[in-house]
Amino acid sequence: MSQDQAKMLGITENGQSYVRVDDIFYVESIDSRTFAYTDKGGYQVTASLGQSAEQYKKRGFFRCAKAMVVNIYKIQFFKSQAYARIEATLYNGEKIIISRKYANKLRQVLQEGMTDER
Repeated sequence: MSQDQAKMLGITENGQSYVRVDDIFYVESIDSRTFAYTDKGGYQVTASLGQSAEQYKKRGFFRCAKAMVVNIYKIQFFKSQAYARIEATLYNGEKIIISRKYANKLRQVLQEGMTDER
C-alpha cells in the first residue's frame, strides 16, 4: 500500500473497515485498547499509540499526552492554558489538551513546519 493511501484497519460494532490515516483526528488509548476517531466516528485499531505516532509522523501524527496522539493537520485553533498546557480545537469542534510534557515539543514541531514553508 502506498504512503499516499495509508490506511488503518478499524473495527466497529458493524464489523471491520479500513480508515484513511489522513481522515483521523486523533488516536486514544482507553482501558488498554486503542481507538482512532474521524468525523464519522470511532474505530478500535490494532496499532499502539507509539506505533501510530512513529509510523505516521510525516502525516502530522504527534504524541500530545500519555494516552493520545493527535493529527496536527486537524487542529484549527490553539489556546494556551494554565500550567504550560495547550488546548487544541479540532476541525470537528472537539477540544483536546496537549499536556505540558508534550507542549514544548509541539511548539518546536510547529516552528520547524513554519521554517519548512519558507
